[in-house]
Amino acid sequence: MNSTALCTTCEAIVALVAADANITNITISDLANIANTACHIFCVGIALEECGIITKSIEKIVGWLAQGFSRSAICEKLKLCDHENAYNRSG
Repeated sequence: MNSTALCTTCEAIVALVAADANITNITISDLANIANTACHIFCVGIALEECGIITKSIEKIVGWLAQGFSRSAICEKLKLCDHENAYNRSG
């Protein structure tokens, strides 16, 4: 999976976690299971390993979401997106 696709996948999974985090009584474990299922749907091979970073970071992701971080900022924090370098590659 190329870096753009990995970044897009990360942002989609973080969005899914964000939506589900608003459900009353959902646990971190439940959110990790949701993210893990999404990873298995969207990712294959090496990307599945990188997707594991998301599932292992659910507690941090929920905290960052609560602090108001965007999906792209969260994926940058997880080192799965690099928007700054993507924009600087035009030259």
